[in-house]
Amino acid sequence: MMLETIIAGVVGFTVVILAVVLVLMGAKARLVSSGEVTIEINDEPNYTITTTSDQERIDSLTASLQELEAERAEPDPLEDEQIAATEADVRDDGWHWSLPPVMAAVSSNGSVLEIQENGSVLATSKAPKNDDYTILLETDRTDLRAIALDVLQHESMPHGRVGRASNGNAVMSGISVEVISRNDPGQRRKVALAWAWADIEQPNADFRVVNALRPDDGRVWALNAHQDPDDRVALFLAEAPFGYEGGSTIVVTLNFHSIYDQHSFGNVRLHLGSVGEEALA
Repeated sequence: MMLETIIAGVVGFTVVILAVVLVLMGAKARLVSSGEVTIEINDEPNYTITTTSDQERIDSLTASLQELEAERAEPDPLEDEQIAATEADVRDDGWHWSLPPVMAAVSSNGSVLEIQENGSVLATSKAPKNDDYTILLETDRTDLRAIALDVLQHESMPHGRVGRASNGNAVMSGISVEVISRNDPGQRRKVALAWAWADIEQPNADFRVVNALRPDDGRVWALNAHQDPDDRVALFLAEAPFGYEGGSTIVVTLNFHSIYDQHSFGNVRLHLGSVGEEALA
């Protein structure tokens, strides 16, 4: 009788343990992902990591990303001071800026570029994966030395931001400038750009604006507009003054070729500027 009782107890205990194990396995199947997991970084659909499911690793990665985001969101007083100083230098009496009329604007890949009353160019229609904007400006100035590029927010863009990507961000892979004589269109030359500055550069990789001066190396200027929704400005300095006597057509081409599909600008405006050599010393 005692042996039967012991056997019954062992069997009952085993049944209970098996039931608990089955319950735990069922809970794990419901609560923990299986197979591959795709993690999107910085809300960029083209910047993802695919890995096998591991809840602890996912939690650790998520925490690390949150820490980096919090650190990046903290204002840097020194950086803000340097940006303010550069903007003040650009606006002082040493620089002379003008907003030239836009004579034409065309896309290489089907975007409709509409000239606006405020002197900007607005991209409409569906955004292609990659694009080039060629914008023709007219000027009588012969002392030109710089180009200022405004990238403006617009209500027609995703989230009302500066870029045409679904998250409102944008990147530029290159910029080129050519000057053509109005009196003799056979006189024309490329304008070599030697220096660039932007008020915002996306900080999570090499997304500096100087990358746009080297359009063939695969690097880009990223505007971080999906994280910081505001207008952007970039300055490009020529190696030497440009502009023909009797007037010039300035041809500015903006390139948007990268792994980031549809990350072209939505609304842009170009200014032409001059500055004395003493201000550049």
